Amino acid sequence: CPACGSREHRLIAHVNYSRLVRCTCGLVMTNPQPVFDEYYLFSSKYTEPALRMADDLIRSMRKMMQDAGMDDGKFRQMKFLDIGCNSGLMLYQMREKYGVPNRNLYGIDTFSVAVKDARARGLNVVNRELKDLKDGSYDVVILSKTIEHFDDPAAMLKEINRVLKPNGAVVLLMVPNSESILRDDPALPSPFTAEPADHMFHFDS
Repeated sequence: CPACGSREHRLIAHVNYSRLVRCTCGLVMTNPQPVFDEYYLFSSKYTEPALRMADDLIRSMRKMMQDAGMDDGKFRQMKFLDIGCNSGLMLYQMREKYGVPNRNLYGIDTFSVAVKDARARGLNVVNRELKDLKDGSYDVVILSKTIEHFDDPAAMLKEINRVLKPNGAVVLLMVPNSESILRDDPALPSPFTAEPADHMFHFDS
């Protein structure tokens, strides 16, 4: 377990072709852990439903920032980093719909096709890893459907803290919920928020 180092866990569910286990510390993991190259090899398309979902996530993020006392003017002045941004849907909507200047929007992803699609729309998206970025560079780091794909979330959060400016913020949007009220609905393809085999970790609180 990357959180506590324990090798002890108990089975909590078989989902499709996946096993979900809970460590003694409480962390829920897919076991065995998926191999990166087997998943994630897709580029999100700029369809209306996808753009609407990106818009919903941006509204949630803005609401959190407003609750923290940030007005829209401040929102547009901040420098954002979207980790695992894929083809840049959120960055695109932030620029096109919410008026955030392109110079304040950055994204990283390790899938070259998605990066190419993002750059074709003029977005500042590069094929890099978090460790390659400079210290203290961003006001806000966005994690949208991302943290569950990293093999060591704690180490990832330390790296995020490194690249944030003083008083910067992390916005965590959408993680797989192992206690979802939808988990036992037989009409769904999976009882979790997405196919669990492509998620290394799951969260319930």
